[in-house]
Amino acid sequence: MSNMLSNLDLVQGQLEAYNDFNLERFCSFYHPQIQVILLTLNEFISTGIDNFKLMYSELFLIPQQKCVLRNRTIRADCIIDDELIMGRP
Repeated sequence: MSNMLSNLDLVQGQLEAYNDFNLERFCSFYHPQIQVILLTLNEFISTGIDNFKLMYSELFLIPQQKCVLRNRTIRADCIIDDELIMGRP
């Protein structure tokens, strides 16, 4: 039996960790050299897991926020979640 998680396990796990305010577990679903790109400007806003953690650490301090999964589309290896973040000021 493989220790690798399925794509669905990865996507669901990061969603649950986010809603549990568990930053370490949330970040464990991402590659150590993650790159976050602001698509509207095609601009890098974060590179590396340490910067990613820092970026999310402030968001995890907002106890009333929650990510609501509105729809999940699964096609072969691709999973697309339509999420709504609620409770942010």
